[in-house]
Amino acid sequence: MRVRTGISGFDELIEGGLIKNQLYLVSGSPGSGRSTFGIRFLVQGALQNEKGLYVALTEKPANVIKFMSRYDFNLVNHVKEKKIFFMDGTQELLGDSGKTKRPGAEGTEVFDFGMEPSTTKTLFEKIEPIIKKTGITRLVVDSTVLLAFLTKTREIEEKQMVKNINILKQMEVTTVLLSEQVEPNLYKLEHYLCDGIILMHNLTGYEDIEMNRAIQIIKMRGTKHDNLLHPLSFTDGGLLVGADK
Repeated sequence: MRVRTGISGFDELIEGGLIKNQLYLVSGSPGSGRSTFGIRFLVQGALQNEKGLYVALTEKPANVIKFMSRYDFNLVNHVKEKKIFFMDGTQELLGDSGKTKRPGAEGTEVFDFGMEPSTTKTLFEKIEPIIKKTGITRLVVDSTVLLAFLTKTREIEEKQMVKNINILKQMEVTTVLLSEQVEPNLYKLEHYLCDGIILMHNLTGYEDIEMNRAIQIIKMRGTKHDNLLHPLSFTDGGLLVGADK
């Protein structure tokens, strides 16, 4: 079964969409469109009456909702209708205690944990009961950057990442894991563990004064795809793949 991302021009590159219940890594530099990719993936689910969860580890959910409201996603209404849920992972990881639910942007509600500072493994273990309770089928985790911040060595970070990804794969949801990657050829352990890798590029030539964006499918288990750079642009409807500016 294929899971449509809703990103114009992208699903055609991967035989109609992602494979259900697999885990995909969307990597890129700041401003490359990773968060927009994740939110549009959840919006597409909401349009198909599928519930989605966005776990924010680096940015407060209220800010994510605010920034994404510039698109024609109808995001706030999807949240109010309980088709898209937000979870404030910064509450646990940074030790800012709170209630199980609290007000979010424009009357929406946000899950948090109300716990002391912890590891991402503990956080991911807390996600599963929420998924089962609410019937979540799509999950976005934004992003892996805090893992390095919370661990003392690269070895500990890698061991933690293995545990985290194994936990996510056992949840039986289609997961999009967002990560930072400035060097396109510098791969980390999570790139090998995920079922698919999608790179978001910010490209500038020697004489270019304008930044060009592109998307590239590096890995996609069980799916035919190319590994070419495809033009990527931002529109009112989100991301557009394969169209000239």
